[in-house]
Amino acid sequence: MVPSGHGEPIVDHVALIDDRIAKHERRKEKIYKLIAEQPRSGFELAQAIWGNVAVTQAFLTLSEVIGHADLLVNEGRVREAKDGEVVRYEATA
Repeated sequence: MVPSGHGEPIVDHVALIDDRIAKHERRKEKIYKLIAEQPRSGFELAQAIWGNVAVTQAFLTLSEVIGHADLLVNEGRVREAKDGEVVRYEATA
C-alpha cells in the first residue's frame, strides 16, 4: 500500500503506473494523428482536443500538448516549423 496525496491509499501502484503510462501514450498518439492531418501550433492542438478549455486553462492544456509534442519530436515523427512568429508541429513522414 502507498499513501496517496489525494484520496484513498493506492493498493496496486504497479497497475496505477501502467495505467498512467498507457493514458499518456494514447494522448501522444492522438496528438500525432492531429499533426499528421495538418501542421498545427500548440494552441491549435489544445483547441482540437479540449475546445474552449484551451482558452480558460491555457497553461495546463499547452503544457500537456507541448510535452507530448516534444516526445514526438524526440522520436523523429514530428518536427517544429517556424511559421512567422508561430511554431507549428508537422509530421516528418
